[in-house]
Amino acid sequence: MISLLVAALLGQPIASASTHAPATRTELPQDDRIRQWIAQLEDLSNGWVFLRTVDDSRSPKLRFSPAHKLADLGFTAVPRLIETLRDTRPTHAYEMNGSSGWSSNRIRVQDVALRILSRISGQSFGGHVGDDPAKTINLVSNWWLRVRPLGEVASLEEIVRSDSPESAYAAARLRRLAPESVVPAVRSHFVHFALNDETGPGLLTTIGTFDEPDARDILLAAFQSCSSSRLRIAAAGGLVKSDPDAVLDTMIAQIKAAGPFDSLQVLDIARILYGSGRARGVRALDDCIGRLSADQRTIIVATASQFFSPSSGDAFPQSDFQSAVTTLLKSELSDKGRASWYEPILGIPKLPPRICDLAKLELDRLNPQK
Repeated sequence: MISLLVAALLGQPIASASTHAPATRTELPQDDRIRQWIAQLEDLSNGWVFLRTVDDSRSPKLRFSPAHKLADLGFTAVPRLIETLRDTRPTHAYEMNGSSGWSSNRIRVQDVALRILSRISGQSFGGHVGDDPAKTINLVSNWWLRVRPLGEVASLEEIVRSDSPESAYAAARLRRLAPESVVPAVRSHFVHFALNDETGPGLLTTIGTFDEPDARDILLAAFQSCSSSRLRIAAAGGLVKSDPDAVLDTMIAQIKAAGPFDSLQVLDIARILYGSGRARGVRALDDCIGRLSADQRTIIVATASQFFSPSSGDAFPQSDFQSAVTTLLKSELSDKGRASWYEPILGIPKLPPRICDLAKLELDRLNPQK
């Protein structure tokens, strides 16, 4: 079912004859913005896989697709999205034909609206509207009649406590609307459902933004009990700020075991090891970097300066840590490799720079006085 919406929902609008003016928050009333974003859904093109799998922090430009904007409005957008379930305009995105690739069928705007409603509601309304929109509209409307009186916060709490594939997204949204509700809801989720690689990392990442004992207990339990590397890394990302020594050895072992296709994990591990403020974590990166792919080497080099403030004068509070980072960067000054996907992960447009040029840039940031 979900495969029908593969790689469509959050692509950037592409040029077309019906070019829409960009939404301007200061100029348009909210309902007009909703109408405009719905109108722009027909311009979606094939791109990232599912709306629920896109990590906003890693893909800044996708946060501003009309699909994301509508999902982020939550309950406010629901009435117009229900109306849109009758909109049969084709988008510029194509359905997936099983494992054989793209089919010749374009995804319709009504199916994009249905996917956004699934994200907001945490419910599965089917993969597409089909030939009987009245049936789908009735299904969505019954959900809306049930939850609307409860309010969006109560609905999000319900989704987080459930085994919905949207529980991680709901937790992140609940963090913005009612942060005091997040930790109890996530704890309830973990009591009733085992952590899994689909929603677990997102739930743990959200919990990691809380500086309180209950949140730390959840993260520590996940870090110590989970066999999945994705879950351990997500838990470590939250623990590293308060207790770096609790996660450092495991993360060092993880970077040493990284395979050629684990670039996103390398990104997370590099942030943890740099964020630990421990020189031995950086030395582990330096020891491993020579055997990693160009993509992974780019990640390690390009994230180095994210963990200090150039305006502070003294870049790192620990001189041995600063020395370790400087040594790592200097070792890459002769690396002429380029990443293959530098733009979507780190936000740099056009041709990816050479790793040696990135290393020099990071060294300049690390030592602004030199």
